[in-house]
Amino acid sequence: MKKVIQKVGNYDMDFSLLEKRLTQPIPSFNEELEKIQLPDGRNLFFQDNGGDVLAVAHLDATMNPVEPCFLVPDKGYFSGHSIVCSTTVDDRLGVFTILDILPKAFERQGLPKVDVLLTEDEEIMQSTAAYFNGKKEGRYNWMFQFDRGGTDVVHYQYREFEWLKNLQRVFGQVSHGIGSDICFLEHLDCMGVNIGTAYYDYTSPHAFASLTELSEMIDRFVDFYTIFHKRGFFRPAGQISNSHHTRSAYYRAARQGIAYSAAYGWRYLSNRSYFYSSNSRRNKENRANANNWFSQAKRSGKPANNKRERRVRDKV
Repeated sequence: MKKVIQKVGNYDMDFSLLEKRLTQPIPSFNEELEKIQLPDGRNLFFQDNGGDVLAVAHLDATMNPVEPCFLVPDKGYFSGHSIVCSTTVDDRLGVFTILDILPKAFERQGLPKVDVLLTEDEEIMQSTAAYFNGKKEGRYNWMFQFDRGGTDVVHYQYREFEWLKNLQRVFGQVSHGIGSDICFLEHLDCMGVNIGTAYYDYTSPHAFASLTELSEMIDRFVDFYTIFHKRGFFRPAGQISNSHHTRSAYYRAARQGIAYSAAYGWRYLSNRSYFYSSNSRRNKENRANANNWFSQAKRSGKPANNKRERRVRDKV
């Protein structure tokens, strides 16, 4: 694919590279990161950059990848936003952010790189992150993940007072959250946060993300990293973790074929890898917008990968 770069917020985003990340087969990440194969055949991918902060994302998705669609809606809540429609925005958009956006942002400001951990099986609540042993020497100051719908941030079981206070200084309100890869990394003994990646309806066929909102969240994160990348946030000795509450529910859901959404509660699934709710007014609006975008998209000259043709509406 021809290289296509567009300015989104403060970042030059390579849409051709984003398309690659959204559809890239998991084994091919071995070309860029060290592959760590587990005894059960599953994998971790690790990039040791000598960093004191760990970045985490997962490579699995709830649906098979299809050719993404890029567009700019002219009406509705996301009017004027740069939008990508793809079934794998959760969490390939986080992978793109960590591997391709943040390193350039850090370099511009003279900031050190972070170590990168990519996992599998997060969507079935059995993340391979649990098998990661941490740094070769010492421990990470803290860890983060771009794997959250919308534009809020969550801390899960990582609730040390100074950590939460400083997150609130930069991001505003910080919520508890339900679970993701970093919930399985408590053995690293550092604090963690999951940052909103601005994707919506992300376990449905109409999943999409606002790259405009994502760029704003990256701005906030870079501000936080600039201030606190040298500071360690660790679990105080003797503190009792509440992770068993989160993780026991997480595992129980995986066994029973249930998915959890903070907005809708627990729902049984006909397919364990698929969760789609129609209860939210905003989700209905987003879904209607997505249907309009797909139907109005222009042909790009390439064959579609699925029955519903997804084409680039506006050339970028």
